[in-house]
Amino acid sequence: MSFSSLTENPLARFVFLNDLNILRAGWRIAVFLLIAFSAFRFLSVVLESFDVLSQLGVGVLLYGCVGLATVVNLQFIDKRPYKSVGLSLQKRTVVEIAQGAGMGFTLVGGLFVVQYALGYVEPTLMSPNIYYVVRSFVASLLFFAVFAFGEELMFRGYAFQTLIEGTNPRTAIIVMSIFFGGAHLANPSLGLLSIPNAIFAGLNVLLAGVWFSIAYLKTKSLWFPAALHISWNFSEGFLFSFPVSGITYGDRSLLQLEQSGPGWVTGGPFGPEGGILATVAIVGSIIFILKSSHIRVGEGAWNRQEFFLSSLLPKNGSRKKV
Repeated sequence: MSFSSLTENPLARFVFLNDLNILRAGWRIAVFLLIAFSAFRFLSVVLESFDVLSQLGVGVLLYGCVGLATVVNLQFIDKRPYKSVGLSLQKRTVVEIAQGAGMGFTLVGGLFVVQYALGYVEPTLMSPNIYYVVRSFVASLLFFAVFAFGEELMFRGYAFQTLIEGTNPRTAIIVMSIFFGGAHLANPSLGLLSIPNAIFAGLNVLLAGVWFSIAYLKTKSLWFPAALHISWNFSEGFLFSFPVSGITYGDRSLLQLEQSGPGWVTGGPFGPEGGILATVAIVGSIIFILKSSHIRVGEGAWNRQEFFLSSLLPKNGSRKKV
């Protein structure tokens, strides 16, 4: 069935097209997922046969395929620029990155200070060797940047934004936060936690999904939540050397921690996300983002309403029929 026949057939138009004569949100998300995971599956099978995929390589491949699907959908279905996914380069881009990085470091640093003051952590330097420190710093930053930025592109990028178009922001936040939480709760270390510890772990990864979603919605930019996500994980895993959602990075950590105290407070083997201290930090950060006038949409950020309204106007200024 051609596109022109879709626009002429009332039933087909109702099923497949919205009022702007583009595929409805659900179909666009389905195409996006099909492209991303089909490409990832094919390429991973090919590369695995050469035994060249490391953990970092898998992340680069997966999120590269997510980026590819984003480009294809935006270019050929939505017919809008790639920057519209929240990657505009405008006056506030550097500010957004700095705000996200500063907030992530401050929050994790605060969690570390509180636990240290309570006597729950005893840090020692992993190695005084400057080569080890520099190598670990670079390796950690690269690793966490790839995975955190990739997760933002996957969970707050095209699929999330298209879901908002098809439903509303609240529904999109809930749905994508559930998927985001589920992806993190697949970690096997969850089975090692006490029941209160596991409850806070589940609650906090869901809250983190809400947190990053609100960070995007407040700025209409992926730079801010991506920088926040990268900084949180990097500070947690390298600088303060906690487990990150149940995964430890001993060879990419600055410190060696001896931890004690109740798991439902500190997070225990799941890392700070498994405890009530992180709940307080995340909820407080959400409130701050919502209330702060310094966190806002930047001038020059892509505007969906303006783009689609302009697409309905021919050069003489009269409105096209849809």
